Amino acid sequence: MRAKSAGVVKKMDAESTGRASVLLGAGRQKAGDAIDFAVGISGIKKIGEHVDLDEPLLFVHTRTQQSLDSVLPILKKASAVG
Repeated sequence: MRAKSAGVVKKMDAESTGRASVLLGAGRQKAGDAIDFAVGISGIKKIGEHVDLDEPLLFVHTRTQQSLDSVLPILKKASAVG
């Protein structure tokens, strides 16, 4: 997911990012759920880091476009650059 503007990362909500990761299959919602080790979120920028326009704020690893489409709104709401 890329920055829509240059600036400083003002918000990166860990709980929302974690929930998005679980929705991708990288974590368990209940004890018996399988974990898909090929999916997840990486390269997450930290609050206070400077980013340029279109610089990645994080990388989303998915198996399908549908999975990506389902978590992008959560991740966009979880982050802010100002």
